[in-house]
Amino acid sequence: MRVVLLTKLEGGIQRGVDQAILRILKEKDMDLVGVVVERTIHGPFIPFVRNKVRRYIRIYGLWGFWRILTKALEISSKFWQSKLGQIVDRTNRAQEEKNKRYRSFTELRKDIDFPLFFTKNIHSDESLSLIQQLQPDLIVVYGHRILKRPIFEIPREGAINLHHGKVPYYRGGPPCFWELYHQEKTVGVTVHYIDAGLDTGDIILQKEIPIDTCDTLESLRDKIYPLGVEMLVQAINLIKEGKVRAVPQDRSKGKTYSAPTIKQEAHLRKILKERQQLKGIS
Repeated sequence: MRVVLLTKLEGGIQRGVDQAILRILKEKDMDLVGVVVERTIHGPFIPFVRNKVRRYIRIYGLWGFWRILTKALEISSKFWQSKLGQIVDRTNRAQEEKNKRYRSFTELRKDIDFPLFFTKNIHSDESLSLIQQLQPDLIVVYGHRILKRPIFEIPREGAINLHHGKVPYYRGGPPCFWELYHQEKTVGVTVHYIDAGLDTGDIILQKEIPIDTCDTLESLRDKIYPLGVEMLVQAINLIKEGKVRAVPQDRSKGKTYSAPTIKQEAHLRKILKERQQLKGIS
C-alpha cells in the first residue's frame, strides 16, 4: 500500500510524527512514498513578530504569553549550549538514545532515509500536483489543519487522521487538557476517516486509557502518543486488508475545543494540585 503522510511544522517536528514515520517504514507491504510537510514562509520579519505577539496575547493572555516566551528562550539557550560543545554524561546519552525523540526532519533523516517534501500551502496547486504524482493509496494525517476535499479525495482508500482525543466528545485540542479540566476518568485516542469537518469523520479505531489521580498533562501525553502511533499502523493494516468497520459519529454529541485561556490553565493547575494532595503527593 502506497502511503503519503501529511503534517506541519510547529517550531520543529511535532511530537509523535517521527515515531509514526519509523513505524510505517518498518511495516511489511507499506510503502511510505512521501512525507509532505507544510511550513509557513513569512513576510517581513517585524510585522510578522508583531502579529504573532498580538495573537498569542489574545489567545493565552499576557501571563500565558510570557510563559511561552520564557520557555522558548530556555529551549534556545539549551540548543546553543549544545552547539558550543556541552558535554553530556554517558549515562544520560544512553537514556536519551533509548527514549529518542527527534527534534527536526533533518535529524531524523540522518538516521533513516525517506522521501520528504516541504510546501508553503498544502492546498496550493503545486501541493495538489505533488500528491497526485505520488499516487497514494492512502493519505495519513498527523497534526495538520483541516484538509479540503481535492486533497483527501485523491487516494482510492481516502484519508485518515490520528486524533488525540475521544470523538465526538473531544474534537479539536489540545491533547488531554480538556479531559483533565472536566475531570474525566479516561482520555481517548481515535483514528478516523477525514471528511470536510474538524475531527468529524467515521471512526476506524478508538481506545481509552484511565486517568490516574497523579496524572499530569505531560504524563498523560507520554501514554497517548505511543498508543496513537500503534493505532495508526493498526488502522492502515485494517484498510489494506479490507477489514475496516467504520462507525459514523453522532455529531449531535460532544463539542469542538480550542486553546485554553490563561484562566482555564490556572483552573487546571488548581485541579491537579488538589488531586495530588488527595493522593498524598506533595
